[in-house]
Amino acid sequence: MAPHAYLLGAARALLDDDELLTPDAAVAVAGRRILWAGPRAELPEVLRGLDEYDLGELTLLPGLIDAHVHLAFDAGPDPAAALAAVDDTVLLKEMTANARRHLAAGVTTVRDLGARSFLDVAVGRATAADPALGARVVPAGAPITVPDGHCWYLGGACADDDAVADRIRLSHDSGVQVVKIMATGGFLTTRTRPGAPQFGAATLRAVTRLAHRLRLPVAAHAHGTEGIRDAVEAGCDTIEHCTWVGDGRLEFDRAVVDRMVEQGTVVCPTVNGNARNPRGRVDWRERREHLRELVEAGVPVIAGTDAGIENIAHGSLVDGLEIMPDFGLTPRQVLRSATAGAALALGLGGTTGRLSGGHDADLIAVGGDPTADLGVLRAPALVVSGGVAVRVPDGVAWPRPVEPDWRA
Repeated sequence: MAPHAYLLGAARALLDDDELLTPDAAVAVAGRRILWAGPRAELPEVLRGLDEYDLGELTLLPGLIDAHVHLAFDAGPDPAAALAAVDDTVLLKEMTANARRHLAAGVTTVRDLGARSFLDVAVGRATAADPALGARVVPAGAPITVPDGHCWYLGGACADDDAVADRIRLSHDSGVQVVKIMATGGFLTTRTRPGAPQFGAATLRAVTRLAHRLRLPVAAHAHGTEGIRDAVEAGCDTIEHCTWVGDGRLEFDRAVVDRMVEQGTVVCPTVNGNARNPRGRVDWRERREHLRELVEAGVPVIAGTDAGIENIAHGSLVDGLEIMPDFGLTPRQVLRSATAGAALALGLGGTTGRLSGGHDADLIAVGGDPTADLGVLRAPALVVSGGVAVRVPDGVAWPRPVEPDWRA
């Protein structure tokens, strides 16, 4: 049976890398893919007979991407303890529910950077087979760490370099799409120090070489300045957090930033709703200036929330997006960091993140102008994942039953 093809019309759309919204826009969809997107006046003749669904004054844009989540964490006061209290059968159900929470919020893709038992791979396979189950998942499996190191309880602790290499090969064979390594300690594991390196520079270089041979990118968790420096020099593809924690203070290193620019290193600063908290882990006033300098230097920044850690709910990406202008990004640049820019960094540049022919039909529609007011992203009226509608606006007669509207 040929896939159902249809046309979405809207008052405006965010197309490709256009800085401005395209008025009176249309997007043609067949099955899971976008056939064409552009101004309605330029719609190819062959597509003019498609069933059309008029979204009125809504704005169409690509589905959002949260580039740093932990589906296995419950966002409660002690995610590690909650995780230890459930078996894998229960945890798989909870992780799938969390993937649904992201999707209900208009986040059609997440990168999971730490789960046990390769359950993130399992969730990713399930949502790939049925996009209505939840957001697409880019899984890392258990992050590589040292014994008793940051997030050791996820199962990725390695005693030496041979064990690290074995872990990378196992992860590859198990279906991960990115290698995560804990270059430094972290705040979530009390026996580690966020500013202290966990691996030497030589080990990080070996990790990157092997992962790249296996065609896997490397995401390096790095709070400490020394760990950031080593991860960048090792060629890690993304630096997660990048908080420049030093000896009792933040120690920003401009030379490392210049190196990032030189080699195209991407930073996911995991800005979330807790960023401005005056009692937070890091002084936001100082950190935002570091991020501003990093952005002004030309380092690509992508959106991610660390969803699942304490008090950071799954599906709360917009909380972080609204804070990102604090360090100099325009709303349009913020949108790119959560769509096309994130897709490119995650190896999905040809798959999602754009309203463009050949890309997956991952799209949302919102009221108002998100290039002027990021807050309109909080209430997507339309959510389509892989061509499957999980939410449609009132009054739009969708041709097939719409999947449940998850709000939990």
